[in-house]
Formats: sequence, C-alpha cells, structure tokens
Amino acid sequence: HDMIQNKKLQPIIRTSYYRCAFQLATSNEVRVSLDTQMSLLNEFREGGHHEEPWCKISSDLLRKDEIYRFPFAILEIKLQNVSETPLWLRQTLADIGAIQVHKFSKFQHAMAFLHPEKVPILPHWHKDFQDWHDQRERLVNMRVANKSVSKVLQSDTDTQEDFDVPNISKVVAPNGVGHFLKDMQNLDPKGIFANERTLLHYAEKGLYLSGLSAILLYQPHSAARASGLTLAVCTAIFFVWALVEYYARLGRIVGRAKVGKDSTLRLDWVLGPLVVGALILLVLAISVVEAAIKVRAKTGIND
Repeated sequence: HDMIQNKKLQPIIRTSYYRCAFQLATSNEVRVSLDTQMSLLNEFREGGHHEEPWCKISSDLLRKDEIYRFPFAILEIKLQNVSETPLWLRQTLADIGAIQVHKFSKFQHAMAFLHPEKVPILPHWHKDFQDWHDQRERLVNMRVANKSVSKVLQSDTDTQEDFDVPNISKVVAPNGVGHFLKDMQNLDPKGIFANERTLLHYAEKGLYLSGLSAILLYQPHSAARASGLTLAVCTAIFFVWALVEYYARLGRIVGRAKVGKDSTLRLDWVLGPLVVGALILLVLAISVVEAAIKVRAKTGIND
C-alpha cells in the first residue's frame, strides 16, 4: 500500500465475473472456461485515491457511467497437443450459436467504453456494441402518444428480445466447423507488400527492355530501328499491364480482408510468367535477327 501511495499508482479497471472451468482430470487436451455475469468497473479517480483503501469498495456508490455490464457469456477454449478441434466440441459450439471474436480482450472492451478518451484505436467489435447501446438509448427516450416503452416495443416490429444483446455481425466459420466468426477487417500487410514487390520486379524487367529498345532505335539500320520501335511498344504495353494487374491484385487482397476467407481465391496471375517469357523470347529473336543482318552485311562487303 505504501508503494502505491508513494508512486501515485492507481487501478484503472476492475473486472468481476463468475467462472466455471471444465477439464478432464486425466488430460489437458481440452480446457474450457465459461465467464458469466461480467461487470467492468471504472476504478480511476482524478488525482488518485488519497485515502485508504486505494480502490473502490462495495459500499461506494457507483454512477451509471462507472460500471459496464457485459451482455454475453465468454467461452474460452484451450487445446493442447490436438491437431484439430474435437467433433463433439464443434457440434457444441454450433448448437449454442457461439461467435468467435478474434483477439477479444476484457480490458480492451472496458477501456473502450469506460475510458474512450484514452483509447486512440477502438477494438474491431466496438461498433456492434455501440450501435446496440445507441438503439437501447433511443428506446428508453422514446415516448409516442403517452405509450410506455413496453407498449412501443410491442407495437414495433422489433421485439424486446432483439435488444437484450447486441446484434453481432458474423459469418459462418470456414471448413464447416459449425460456429460463427465475428466479421472483421483482417487485412494482412504482407500480401500488400508482396504485391508491391511483384510490381517492382516487373518494372525492373521493363526498364531493361526499354533500355534495349532505346539502343536499337539509334542504330543506323532500318531493321534495327523497326525492332526497337516494336520492342518499345511492347514494353509500354507491359508497363500498363503490370500497373493494371497490380491494382486488380490489390483489390483481390482487400476483398479477402474478411475474417472468413475464400481459400480458393488466387492472388497470382498464371499468365504473368508467360508474358515475361514472351518478352524475353522477343528480345532473343531481335538479337538473333540483328546478328544475322550484321553477318550478312559483312559477308557482302568481303564479297
């Protein structure tokens, strides 16, 4: 306690919940914990807790904005030395309509709603919960023709049960697992950087071709100049194609940002190596033709 007072430390969030744990006594392969009735409390006080204790106690009165009651139960599953989720567990998750939320954090959720000014980047599930809070707030404040809220709810197309919990945007888990996944933007920056590297590689090859075409255009022979012009046109088309393909691939990468990805979607272009190979063959053909012209010219001079 002295260290907390001397260093002016104070808690920010308190998390309270009931936990049930399930595990076979003879195995650690599957461990399941279920947290229910979770409440998140704001422990922060401007200037700190000057008097003992250094946190809030049960007799303290809490304002409405100092406590957040989480509307869901939290199910956490830990697998050890298991190659895939057991069938009975997948069926259970499907039966209860479980929603898997990527990187869910109790602390992040509490900070986002109790201390939003301290959170520059909100968690990806925040919008669904915020929309739910806004809807409930509108219902509480709604008074139409002296009707009570319950009568308004009965006359509305939405029922009271629709607002008991947030409507989480979700997708079905891939590979037929059975439960749901919280829909989110799950964009991997490696794919974007790889796409940029591919564009730079194509641009490098295009620079080699454009340099060769410039050399051929300044040759005295008309055949060489014609070859240089053909190669310059092909190089320009190649640059345009590389840029168009870059943006098309970028669109496919961004389109895969959903958490439920389509594993059959290809990000590469199978004809790309053929295009580069065709340009290389064109350069080789031009070189052979140029060499043959020079040999013929020398042979004519010797004759």
